[in-house]
Amino acid sequence: MFNTIYGWFSSLYGVDLDDYLIGFTRMVNAEGDPVWEANHYVMFGFIALGIALFIAVVYYYIINSAHFNKIWSWLTMLLITGLVNLFIGAGVIISRLNSGEIDRCLDEIAQDGNELYLNSVKTADCWMFGLANLFVSVAFFIIISLIIKWGSSSCKRSPF
Repeated sequence: MFNTIYGWFSSLYGVDLDDYLIGFTRMVNAEGDPVWEANHYVMFGFIALGIALFIAVVYYYIINSAHFNKIWSWLTMLLITGLVNLFIGAGVIISRLNSGEIDRCLDEIAQDGNELYLNSVKTADCWMFGLANLFVSVAFFIIISLIIKWGSSSCKRSPF
């Protein structure tokens, strides 16, 4: 499911980073045996979903104030959700790029599939993935808001 959702945005950050994130990466353990990594989209998807759910619950059930029953309050929470996920997505991928993990994984893919990557993932691609993560988390927040807002005593009409 998360592969499909993030796949809609893969043109933002490129095929090479998509290859890494989708989990077709192969690492070698201490004994020299190949180990296939997990799909990274699942991790980012659950983080985005969890943050969106947490912030929506905070807005609708913890803050739950008539003062915050305004479109600007809801948009602020939406913006917070998006920005947190932007920095998580970009930050994690940048740290993996700087550690060389992405290049090692892409080298393994290249050896298996006769493709050539040559440090093809750049920092800008990482930020573009963060932007894709922002879009995904905003969509989650909107969907969660539509589902849970009816139980709120003061904010059930926010945002619409």
